[in-house]
Amino acid sequence: MASFERKIDQEAQFTVIKISGDIRPGEILAWAEQSGHDQRTRLVLWDLTDSTWSGIPTNILMRNFSTAQKYVKPGYRTAFVVNSEVDYGLGRIIENMMEASEFTADYRPFLSLEKARDWLLQKNPTPGAD
Repeated sequence: MASFERKIDQEAQFTVIKISGDIRPGEILAWAEQSGHDQRTRLVLWDLTDSTWSGIPTNILMRNFSTAQKYVKPGYRTAFVVNSEVDYGLGRIIENMMEASEFTADYRPFLSLEKARDWLLQKNPTPGAD
C-alpha cells in the first residue's frame, strides 16, 4: 500500500504529490477522490521516485487516467516522475494514448524531478522534448 503526501503552492499554482511504496490498482484515483484532489493548481508534479506502478496492468492504469479527466481543465499540466525505465515506458504509453483520446491536459512522464519541474514551469512546453 502506498502513502501520499501533498504540498500546494497556491501563489505559483504548483502542487507536488509524493507517493511512497508500491501502488496498487485504483489507489491513486481512490486517494484523489478521498482527499478532495480537484486539481487545485494548474501544475501538478506526481513524485513516484520512491514507488512503482509497474505492477498495475496497463488497461487499469488507462482507465484510472481516463477517470482523472474530471479533475483537470484545458491548459493544465501534469508530470509524473518515475524511478525506472519500465515505469517510464508505461508512462509514455499512457501519454500517447491520452494524446490519441484528446485528453484536455498536458501529461508527461519523466525520470528526473528537475526536468519535470522545468517542463511544468515552461510557458510553451515543446512536445516530446526531454
